[in-house]
Amino acid sequence: MPARLRTPAGRAVVPVLIGLGVIVAVFGLLWLIAVIVTHNANQTNRQVGADVFEVGRVDRLADSVARDGPILFPNLVGPAGKRPVGLTHDGPSDFEGWRVFSLRPTGNAADCLVEVDRQTKQLEDCQGTVWDPARLPAAERVDILIDKDGTLSLDLQPGT
Repeated sequence: MPARLRTPAGRAVVPVLIGLGVIVAVFGLLWLIAVIVTHNANQTNRQVGADVFEVGRVDRLADSVARDGPILFPNLVGPAGKRPVGLTHDGPSDFEGWRVFSLRPTGNAADCLVEVDRQTKQLEDCQGTVWDPARLPAAERVDILIDKDGTLSLDLQPGT
């Protein structure tokens, strides 16, 4: 026959102490798991986005640029963070004449990016200035890659 607590104080205090012991044991186990999981957290390679952004086939992209004007990527995110860039084409073939440019004209505020006016196909910034893509600065640390199948990609971390 199991031993029973005889005093009212014993019957009140012992279950509370057992409950506290269980809570402390669960807390200790969870703390140990957290320590193990986060042990190497500062050694991880943190990347915001992918290194290479696949845009599409050069024939379709060239037709799109001719029809609608430059292709804009105002929120393109890569390993170096947000990069507002545009893509234009003025080459003799679909594989030649591609250029990546910054959507932020030199001297403009960070939030004053160029946009395409769909009526005129011209680039215009927030101040109403019309820009030729050739006058906009080249996008920093972005290379154009075209594979043998004609897929154009933007390398957002060239040289790695």
